[in-house]
Parts: sequence; C-alpha cells; structure tokens
Amino acid sequence: MFFRSSVLLSKTLFIIILFLVLSFTSFNSLYSQTAQPHNVSILINLIDFLCGDANADGDINLGDVICIANYLLKGGPEPVPPDAADVNCDELINIGDVIYLANYLLKGGPPPCWSEIPVNFDSCKTFQRMDPIDSTPPNQDCIEYQYDGENVLSIKHINAGFNCCADEMKAFVNIEDNIITIEEREYFYVGPCYCLCLFDLDYDISGVSPGVYTIKVIELYLSEGDEPLEFTVDLSSSTSGRHCVDRSGYPWGTW
Repeated sequence: MFFRSSVLLSKTLFIIILFLVLSFTSFNSLYSQTAQPHNVSILINLIDFLCGDANADGDINLGDVICIANYLLKGGPEPVPPDAADVNCDELINIGDVIYLANYLLKGGPPPCWSEIPVNFDSCKTFQRMDPIDSTPPNQDCIEYQYDGENVLSIKHINAGFNCCADEMKAFVNIEDNIITIEEREYFYVGPCYCLCLFDLDYDISGVSPGVYTIKVIELYLSEGDEPLEFTVDLSSSTSGRHCVDRSGYPWGTW
C-alpha cells in the first residue's frame, strides 16, 4: 500500500510540476500550436551545441523546459540554436520536446538524444618507436570496444585524427533504431595549430542494452571518399572486439 501510494504521489508531483512549467508560458495555444520544423542534418553538420540546452547557458535544467515552452506557446525567443530544442530528435520542435525534457529532468527518463560525453586522451602520438602504446600503425584508424553486458559500452578510438593543439575533446552520442552515432569534436583554449596528428581517445557510453548495433563514428578530418569508421556488432554475444579501417590521407599514413 505504501509503495502504491508513493508511486501515485510521484506521478502526481510530476504532473503538477509539468503543469506549472507549461502554465508559466500559458496553455492558450497548446492545442492549436503547430510543430515548428527546422533543418536537421545531424549526420552532416558538426554538432556544436549541447542538446537540451535551449537557452544556451551551458547547462540542462528546467530553464530549458521553460525556454522551449515559451517559444512554442507564447512566441518567445527562439532556442539557440534551434536544434538544441529537438531533444527527441524527431526533426521537429513541439510540445513533445517539452514533455520529453521535463520527463528526463524530473523523472529520470531518457536523456536528450545527443548526449555529451567527456573524453580522456593522451598527447599527440609520435610513432618514433613501436612500444605497446603505439602498437597500432599510423595507417590504421581503429575502434576497440568493451561491453559490460548490461548498460555501459566502453570505446577506445585508436589513431583518431585531430588538430595538434586540441585542449579538450568531447563525444556527442545518439542512440536510435539500434544505430549508435558518435561525433567526436575538439576544443581550444587559445586556437588551433597548423598541423594534425593522431590521438587515442577513451570514453564510456551509458544506456546501451544488449542487442545488435551499428556503430558509426563521425570524424573531423576525413577526406571526401574516405571509408567511414562504421561496423555492426551483436553485443549480446560479442562483448569485446576491434574494428579498423586503413587510411593513407593526412594525418594518417606510413610514417
């Protein structure tokens, strides 16, 4: 009885908070509001925003729920950029995004579809000696993966091409229709250098259930016509593995 009462109270509280959030922006146009379409090319354009951070304050919180609702229902300021408000990645900005984001913040629901993941990386590789850390030759671009069998997929991207002076790297991940799309990005405190080099990256992707997935890595410095780093794996039966692509264009190649 206590458990059922707690569940009912939790659901009631969620509905009340969501009601208050939407009421803040007025329900007058809720059912007459048409979806706001916007151009989404998430597999072509580089992700340069935090999905869900509709007010561009660097964080995801209830202020973003209010921002999206205010934009939809009262003609308030447009989210910056608009793609940041498409938290369920259905290529529309509508009330579904308000509910989706509120559910994530208030009830622990699914996160915004492009999740930002911190990346650990070492310094630029030199390949001056073939010690264990450089055992993969510079003409190979590889992904090693390790799966815990339940939830976490650990990725090691070996020989990832980035600017020599990158100060920070992040991965933006979207999981949809059993496709795990990873876009890796670089950031600078001062500015880029006029050179590229190879790095080894490590990061963990949470929320991955057992099953068959296609893993796609979007890389910054591939030339037109280069083979993408993409492969399919059954994580139910293969919890670790490695996939490599041969490359010859700068910064890859035979050193």
